[in-house]
Amino acid sequence: MSSKKFSIIGIGEILWDIYEDKKFLGGAPANFAIHCQQLGDTGIIASRVGDDKLGQEVIDTLKNRAQTIDFIQRDSNQKTGTVNVTLDEHGKPHFECTANVAFDYDDISFLQFLIDKYNLKLAALTLGENGCILVDIQEVIHQKGVKINPRDTTGCSDAFAAALIHQYLRQKPLDEIASFSNLLDAYVALFPGAKPEYILSDLSRFEKDYNS
Repeated sequence: MSSKKFSIIGIGEILWDIYEDKKFLGGAPANFAIHCQQLGDTGIIASRVGDDKLGQEVIDTLKNRAQTIDFIQRDSNQKTGTVNVTLDEHGKPHFECTANVAFDYDDISFLQFLIDKYNLKLAALTLGENGCILVDIQEVIHQKGVKINPRDTTGCSDAFAAALIHQYLRQKPLDEIASFSNLLDAYVALFPGAKPEYILSDLSRFEKDYNS
């Protein structure tokens, strides 16, 4: 196996999964980063916890696992996130998440933080039916989504990302990138499966019909 070590970042929630008789550190981005660390890379968690007892327990647990806490912020206004987890007879979990917690970032501020911290040229956040937010060093675009009756939303975010890269590499303005990405996102949702076949003229017809 290769001895090369990579730095891999999980961005988003870190929280406590609360079971009936115990709790475990959780949150998909945190779990992802911890697995990366255990596989031999440097797993970094970028998140926020409350300035409370549970938040301190998060910090202490990460330190004990030799995970860096350099990108864990403390929030004096919001509590550390928790999820109540119950398992059915087949071991399938049911989750009940708390709201208004520390890892609920202000979307635009967090994207701007990523731009500044990592010298990025573009950061994007998909908002499902509510569209997207795109941020670069000069402007912020919050573009509304394309309202449709979706058939299957599988793979929509993948289509969005592909459309974004397609337009960005062609040096399109940020608002055009957002519009085109939302358009393909919505178009894909009209069909079953994640990868319906289409050509650019199909998207043009869809856009024309939608705007008519």
